[in-house]
Amino acid sequence: MSPEIEEADLMLARAAKNAFARAEHMQALCLAAGTVAEAAEASRACDRAERSMRQHLLMLERQQRARRAEARETEDVALRRRERRAHALRGAMRRVICAERAEAAERLELLDALEDLIDPETGPRDMADRPFQPQLLEIADTLGLSRETTAGWVDLPCADAPFEGELDEESGDISHLPEDERRRILMRHGVVFNSS
Repeated sequence: MSPEIEEADLMLARAAKNAFARAEHMQALCLAAGTVAEAAEASRACDRAERSMRQHLLMLERQQRARRAEARETEDVALRRRERRAHALRGAMRRVICAERAEAAERLELLDALEDLIDPETGPRDMADRPFQPQLLEIADTLGLSRETTAGWVDLPCADAPFEGELDEESGDISHLPEDERRRILMRHGVVFNSS
């Protein structure tokens, strides 16, 4: 939180505290009043001070709530950007993995490792802000894939179809798999799940 925001919150809290002190003082004057007119005047002053305190507290709460909502929205936007980048990285690296590895088991193992590297929620927070090509090369190094093949990923054939072993060989059905396994396979094919 910036010093200006902290100062604004502190000022509102201080104003509410001062209004509360005024209300208590006016309440004491009201109780000690010698005449009805003095008591009425002190009572009205007490009401105004209490109203002022409530208004300051409500303003403080409203500001804090607005900041929390803005922070949530900013994080949601950042998560969507990371999801889009993860999808693009996944598509490029699938081509590289398909070109580099012939064995289905190796491909699946590399895809699992790739998912861990580019997970939008647990992966690098700056994933969407960094240049795309260097990220691909970094991932290739981590996965033990050729930098040369990775650099030319655009020229590689598309790898949109599921790899052997990802789907049921007979029907292409994945409904028999556990939910986390189905999600992993669907994410690999570009399906994005909401984090709610």
